Order: sequence, then C-alpha cells, then structure tokens
Amino acid sequence: MRMKTENLTKAIILITTYDCNLKCRYCYEPKKARHRMSVEKAKEILRKEIENLDDTYSNVIIQFMGGEPMLYFDLIKEVSEWIWNQDFKVEIRNIHAPTNGTILTSEMREWLTANKDRFSLALSFDGNRLMQNTNRSESSKDIDLAFYANTFPNVAVKMTLSPNTIGRFYEGFKFLHDQGFNEVGPSLAIGDNIGWEKKHLSILAKQLNLIIDYLLANPDIRKVGNLDIPVWDILDVDAMDRSCRVGKDIICYDYDGTAYPCHIFSPITMETGKAIQSRTIDFDEIRKRPTSCAKCVLHKTCTRCYGINYRDRGDCAMPSPFDCAQFKLFFFANCKYQLLLAQKTKNIKMVQIMENVMKVLYK
Repeated sequence: MRMKTENLTKAIILITTYDCNLKCRYCYEPKKARHRMSVEKAKEILRKEIENLDDTYSNVIIQFMGGEPMLYFDLIKEVSEWIWNQDFKVEIRNIHAPTNGTILTSEMREWLTANKDRFSLALSFDGNRLMQNTNRSESSKDIDLAFYANTFPNVAVKMTLSPNTIGRFYEGFKFLHDQGFNEVGPSLAIGDNIGWEKKHLSILAKQLNLIIDYLLANPDIRKVGNLDIPVWDILDVDAMDRSCRVGKDIICYDYDGTAYPCHIFSPITMETGKAIQSRTIDFDEIRKRPTSCAKCVLHKTCTRCYGINYRDRGDCAMPSPFDCAQFKLFFFANCKYQLLLAQKTKNIKMVQIMENVMKVLYK
C-alpha cells in the first residue's frame, strides 16, 4: 500500500472530441469524427474520479484532449470554471490542453490571457515554418507564435520530427527559441507506420551534435524531455523508473465516458475491439515481467510508450528496434552534453559522475 507521504499526482484525461481541422502526416489518432463529450459528462467524470481518489494522491492534473480540443472551447471554458468553483478534497494542480494553435478567436485570447496562471495551453509547432508546413497541413500562417510564447512562456512547445523534417532538427529547435519559447520539447513521431529507416538515425546523430554545441553556447536554455534525461540514474539502483505511469496514476475517459488506460489506448488511436481489450491489461504484471528491456542499462531512464507498443505489436512491453535506437542516441547526446558542460564550467564532481556513467555504458 502506497503512503500519502509519496505526494502522488493523478492525471485525468478527457477526450472531448475526435474532431480535428488538420491532417498531420504522422498523426497517431487517425479516426476523425464529430464525437463530442458533453459538459455534464465531463463534470460527472471529474466529480466521481476525484471523490473516489484514495489517500495516496494529494493532487490532480486534468487534461482536455482531442482531436483538437480547442474546437470545443465552450466545453473547456465551462468545465474549467466549474472546477475552480468546487471544493475538492485534493488540490487541482493544473488544467491544461494541447493545441495545434490554428483556431484562436478573440474570445479565446481574452479568456486564456485572464486565466494563464491556472490554465495552460501547450502548442504543437514542429520547428521552423517550413517544417511545420511539411508536417502539419500548411498551417504555419494560421498560428500566432507570439501569442503562445508571450502568454505561456514556460509551457514547452511540442516539436515533433518526422522523416521529412529530421534533417532540420537543429534549425527548427533554434527557431522556436528565437521566437521566445523558453522550453522546446522535441521528439520523434511514434509508430511503425511513420516510415523511419536506419538512415534517419545517422541524420539524428548529426543534428544532436549541432544542438549540443548550441546548448553549450547558450547555457541558460531550459532542457526538457529528451534533452533533459537524468543519465546519472544508471548509477543508482534505487533511482525512480521514468516509464509511463499508465494504468496506475493515469486514467483517460473517452467522449462517451468509457475509461481507458490513457488516450493512446482509446478507440481514437486504435481498432475499437483492441481498445476495449486494453481495459483489462494488468500493467503491474507487465512492469514486473522479465523482458529484454529489463536487462538494458538504460531501462529506468527510458519513457517508452506502452500504448504504441500495444497498438503496433500487441505487447505493451515490446518497443520497436528503431524506437530503442533513437532513444539511445538521445541518451548518449545527453551524456556528451553533460560531460562537456562540466568540463567547461570546471565542475569536477560532475565530471567524475559522467566518467562513471561512461564506465557503466562501455563495460
């Protein structure tokens, strides 16, 4: 039994709609439909989930998901304001939503600006404008980057790389920082149907070297996600496992109120029968099961996606060879950056830590 002193967070995801106004080339949510969660259903789900939380949770994060959730801004606005007026037994730590950023209205701008300290909107923008247009339906012209950078400067902009844009990774990363975003979270598009090939790994390695040089020249840039891996954790047998907490501290509700382990396990992402079957998965058993991943020295630092593994290979614990390879490149890039930074700043203790990390990697 976990103790409340662990200060655990429960993430509640609401799929407000399957609808979206873009057709991104790497989208993992192929089912476009006008399904919509009602305001009443959203309130019912949140009230029940929060009231039934056990004492191991001290706070809650609520995410409105799509499709493009801002297509139904009226629901987000009404439910958020309702949440703020409730006397829940735990803290509502954050309410947020992702967005493609293309449908801002004056009403949305006004509300988002007024509530920016208690509601956050995470923009997806895939690098520079050419990269964005290549990946995301020629949508660059419809996105006011300055609004997002100024209103939500500390919310990481999501930068997804595809086989068509991987060669401009550094260029796009720098562009977004130049636009005023304090945090840029880069990642590769996930799924076996994306078109990743071995040649893309060498391209990624070259781009990561350019980014390392850029970060060393700009030490104040905030590193997040794949550029902020705690590589030293491989030295600590008690280090926290960074794998997804799906099936444990995450719950997702489809527009009709059906619960799934997370949004990737829902019918918006995969065949309906497979999604329904996922509701019976024992994730504790999966985490305890001996696998080839468990023998990997990077195991605890890898965030691997159980949902995509399940959708593409029928086994939550089986990542694709490409996914493993690209994560290793990010891991080694983090090692290189941390070592060079420590040497540059004459941080002897960190130099020693990184030398020990390298010994573990190459033994």
